[in-house]
Amino acid sequence: MSVIDRKFQIQAVNPVNGKRYDETNSLLLCAKDAAVPAALNAYYSECVRIGANHEHQESVLFLLDRVIDFQKTAGGGRTPDTIGAEIPRCLNGEGLDDPKPQGQWAIVEMFGHQRVAGLIKEVTFGGCNFVRVDVPQVGATPAFTKMLGQGAIYCINFVSEEIARGSAQYNRSVPVQSYELPKVAFSAADGEDWQG
Repeated sequence: MSVIDRKFQIQAVNPVNGKRYDETNSLLLCAKDAAVPAALNAYYSECVRIGANHEHQESVLFLLDRVIDFQKTAGGGRTPDTIGAEIPRCLNGEGLDDPKPQGQWAIVEMFGHQRVAGLIKEVTFGGCNFVRVDVPQVGATPAFTKMLGQGAIYCINFVSEEIARGSAQYNRSVPVQSYELPKVAFSAADGEDWQG
């Protein structure tokens, strides 16, 4: 997956649906840039032309108003620029790291002689980094997800999807199950009146 925004590294989360965005699937415009109001006007016009819902169109206009207010408060918008080391990065992609893969198949070995296999990727949750393992469905066992902290991992072996699925079947990893306490039957003959 190629980097779309070469000027900024982006880590954004939609607080409503939890979707995450980075420089491989989004772009960043700074509110201080004098060109942003015109860009938002053009975006709004295109949203109207292609039939975006009314609420989206209205939210773009509210965003435009907030940007204009921000620029007025800041003493006017600034002329955007790309300078110095940004130039070869933005124009030629120099200095870009390979983007994080959207997922790789692997067998993850954990301390305690445990293994889990599936599609893995690095995620941030609660301000901490985790390795997310999406374990595929195996027979009647449904697919599930495990989040592993770095202290739990001994080794990560990158493998093909076929080998990861085979390992998941062999390891018989299972999702967390609801657990029931043994049901205790008390009879009147026991002379006990138990109320849980």
